[in-house]
Amino acid sequence: MHNDLQAMIGTNSKGPKALKMDGVFNFRDLGGYPTMNGGTVRENLLFRSDDLWRLSDSDLGQLHKLSIRTVIDLRTDDEADTRGRFPVERYSVNYNHVSLADISADNQKAVGNPNYLVDRYKEILTTSPGNFAKVISILANQTSLPAVFHCAVGKDRTGLVAAVTLGLLGVDDQNIVSDYAESQQAMDRTLEWLGAEHPDLAAMLLSLPPIILSAPSSAMEGTINWIREEFGNFEGYAKFAGVPSSEISDLRSRLIA
Repeated sequence: MHNDLQAMIGTNSKGPKALKMDGVFNFRDLGGYPTMNGGTVRENLLFRSDDLWRLSDSDLGQLHKLSIRTVIDLRTDDEADTRGRFPVERYSVNYNHVSLADISADNQKAVGNPNYLVDRYKEILTTSPGNFAKVISILANQTSLPAVFHCAVGKDRTGLVAAVTLGLLGVDDQNIVSDYAESQQAMDRTLEWLGAEHPDLAAMLLSLPPIILSAPSSAMEGTINWIREEFGNFEGYAKFAGVPSSEISDLRSRLIA
């Protein structure tokens, strides 16, 4: 890794890197994780993030240093139209809108339901398998990387795409769960920033049932256990979603060192 990128990206003991930005708080490199067959997920190629409409000019400069080519927006049309999309007029990328359901919709179902997150994650995985396949297809393409995928807070839809992708790459369940749980600190930072800059949006989020704003390890553990029970493994889910075996091979060849 180049020295300027090393200064820009902080590394924890398990491999992922969090980028410090002005208006984005959950932008992380998924590279560095070991795979169960002895490889390592390549660094500086695959990133996850929260909403990118808040990018400052300085933040866009960081994307330039990372040579980001592709953005995959996982938000709904309504979210994207209301808050805005990636600023392609300020930074040219291959922008892809691949919508997944917002877990805060019909949020009263979360009241008193400790399994709400797992229930919603299972629903998203089973009702939109083609969109997960589309994301994998984009990432497997040799012209797409480096790429970043994101949703609103970078926790739920982004967490599911990260889990499926890392699972297909052979990252173990413990690291997938740990990667998901790191979004809690980012969620707290996002709420603090929104409270200062967009208090109306912060108030809306804080009015939601608390479980919607949380990232407990148990939520991803339960989701992975369900994937294994229903589909055998992540490859089984990918087959259900319609991902060709050739694209899984391409994904691995591009992202595993």
